[in-house]
Amino acid sequence: VFALLLSLPGIGTARTVVVGASASIPAPYIEKSADTGLAVDVIREALAVEGHRVRMKYLAGKGLDNNFKLHQVDALIMHGDYDTVQAMGITAYRSREVYRLDDYAITLKGLPAPPLSIEDLGRYRVVAFFPASKVLGEAYAKAVSQSPAYKEIPVQTSQVLALYRGLADVAIADRRIFEYLQQVVRDSSGEVHDLTYHFAFPPAIQHLFFHDPALRDSYDRGLEQLKKSGRYQQLLHRYDIADIGARP
Repeated sequence: VFALLLSLPGIGTARTVVVGASASIPAPYIEKSADTGLAVDVIREALAVEGHRVRMKYLAGKGLDNNFKLHQVDALIMHGDYDTVQAMGITAYRSREVYRLDDYAITLKGLPAPPLSIEDLGRYRVVAFFPASKVLGEAYAKAVSQSPAYKEIPVQTSQVLALYRGLADVAIADRRIFEYLQQVVRDSSGEVHDLTYHFAFPPAIQHLFFHDPALRDSYDRGLEQLKKSGRYQQLLHRYDIADIGARP
């Protein structure tokens, strides 16, 4: 029996996999204080299928890139279309999807009056997540380059406050993250405002990038098992995002 187990993919080479993630990714995808969230649970359970354990390492700024360069993490969570890894000059192996972000242009209700297009962003003060100008396409980058005030910030609670305080006209963010952070602000101050969700960007697929292709393959096989068993859907329900990728 032991020999049979060793012959199965991943069995017999189980290890602790250190996964780097941005410390600024908020719930429901990552809840740093509890070491959980959709992304964390999917990664942990997918790799556990083949016996691996996962230790998350939450890093800020350039710490994420530097830890990957120095092999202090085995993998990074990263937007699949923003090839930071290639820019580092490092060979890395991209996994299947971990989760998706659904990014919208968001304003206070009626300010400015809808509908709003990507091209219109050049006329307004825009506050976006980092690095929106690198991942949301050429049309977006061109439009915001003409904005009277454009800022990308890693701490997305500031986006909510910028809209509320009149410091920005438009926020660019994942809808679920923004609604979660609205609740954080409401819980702390009681302040809440009605919003308009304008156009949606194409889903932003987040992947893992691994140093070791064998670990990437192990994650992909585990993810496939989670999906076949229905466990992946259960995790989506746990974080109230069973409609992932859908457009309201």
